[in-house]
Amino acid sequence: MNAYTSVLTPVTKQGHDILSSFYIVLGVAAFIFVIVAGLVAYAVIKFRRREGREPKQFSENVRLEVLWTLIPVLIVGGLFIVAVRTMSLVNSPMPGKKPDLTVVAHQWWWELHYPKTGVTAANEIHLPVGKRLLLKFESADVIHGFWVPAFGQKIDVIPGHPNYLELTIKRPGLYLGT
Repeated sequence: MNAYTSVLTPVTKQGHDILSSFYIVLGVAAFIFVIVAGLVAYAVIKFRRREGREPKQFSENVRLEVLWTLIPVLIVGGLFIVAVRTMSLVNSPMPGKKPDLTVVAHQWWWELHYPKTGVTAANEIHLPVGKRLLLKFESADVIHGFWVPAFGQKIDVIPGHPNYLELTIKRPGLYLGT
């Protein structure tokens, strides 16, 4: 059986939502990079130093200053909307739902409790495919990070502060994590 370990090939619905927002942010950043690099190249060529000639100076252009302020604000606002949308898709509320799995972090291992069956295990998680699952994370004695790259999300486990992770696994497989 193949082990899936890439964040670029998510196996959960939530991982796909995160990857989609990543591609949007990457596209916006690439577009901005191309525009800025093009403008820098244009300025270097057009306004290079020439003997006996000083480039024209200008200041106090209110329209230009407003434009230079408004464009970044709109870009950041758009990326904020993408982030909020992704967070609402990934961490949608599941009111009153009891966790399908409780994961307890220990210094060198993970303790797993399946409340519906009463089974307790260590280090190896078995989850059903196609079911919306709620995982609860607690820590006995250590700050720990739970990350399965193919799930697309990383969650920190902190003593005295339970965290929750929602997953819907789309295909069966072996998913390695930390």
